[in-house]
Amino acid sequence: MENAKSTIFYGDGEMVCQIPETNKVTVRWLDGYLEEFEATEVRFGSGLLWMRLSNKTNRHIPLVQVRWFSLENESHQALN
Repeated sequence: MENAKSTIFYGDGEMVCQIPETNKVTVRWLDGYLEEFEATEVRFGSGLLWMRLSNKTNRHIPLVQVRWFSLENESHQALN
C-alpha cells in the first residue's frame, strides 16, 4: 500500500504516526504563517507536536502557538 501510515495511541494520550516515506506536515501558526515540513515520524499529544524531519533532525512545536496542523494534503496543496 503506497504512503501507508501506522498510527499508535499510548495510554497518556500521545499519538505516534510513523510514515514509511517522507510526508508533508503542514502547520498554521497563530500569526497566520503557514509552514510545511518533510517528516518521517510525527508524535503529538495535548501540548506538543514532535517531528523527525527528513534531514534526521527533530522539531518540537508547542501547540499553544499553533492554530492547526495537518498530516494530510490540504485542498490548496498541489499533489506530486
